[in-house]
Amino acid sequence: MELNDLDGLMNDLNELGEVFSEPQAPLNDPMMTRIEAWEAEGYFVDRLKNILVEDRDLGATEVDRFEAEIKEIEALKKRFSEMDLSAFATESERIRIKFKYPHLWKEIENELDRIEAIQKQLQVEERQTLPESPVPEPVAPAPEAVETLSAPIGEVVPEKAPPVEAEGIAPAPPDGTVAAQEVVKEAPKIPSMTEGLTNEELMEKAKEAYTNGRMEESLILFKEILERDPENSKARFMLRRISSKL
Repeated sequence: MELNDLDGLMNDLNELGEVFSEPQAPLNDPMMTRIEAWEAEGYFVDRLKNILVEDRDLGATEVDRFEAEIKEIEALKKRFSEMDLSAFATESERIRIKFKYPHLWKEIENELDRIEAIQKQLQVEERQTLPESPVPEPVAPAPEAVETLSAPIGEVVPEKAPPVEAEGIAPAPPDGTVAAQEVVKEAPKIPSMTEGLTNEELMEKAKEAYTNGRMEESLILFKEILERDPENSKARFMLRRISSKL
């Protein structure tokens, strides 16, 4: 190969290297330093780096915007940490991932608003369905006690004679057991309370059981709903509520 041809080939290679090499930011660039600090905090900044290298003026604008978005994200992180999200595990994990992308702050805010709305609705429904405490009925004293109290002081109240047994009828056993001649009937089998019901029907039955104070039955129904639909946040919320009361 001629020397001139070799020089031409080297020049071509250098030009290709300049075309395909990634642009680099100036050393000690304060804006790049800010970007790297955000990256160390866990934010995704690759796009921001590329913009700053390719167009410094546009990059400066994007850096300022990114900083404003981070402030929104930090406020949402504080709100997120103060919320009770034990019944929203899937949603919580999705939000944690979005925290890495500050430009998604509005989506995160909408998601938190939606969860809070669900929680408030469940609290309203719970207050509306709480069973009222039954008023205990007054207990009437036994006839013997009434007679004793009504007797004059010093007068002896005669004891009542034991009831006369009718001829041919065996007295009831004192311990309440069934007489030997009675035939014990087998209890009929009760079908499953959830058999053939849709999720919506199960939810109505679960709410009805909860309203009437049948907590164990309500717990079983809400568990069945959650087994069919693991993402059902209402069932998960009510399970946690009922479990805390049992």
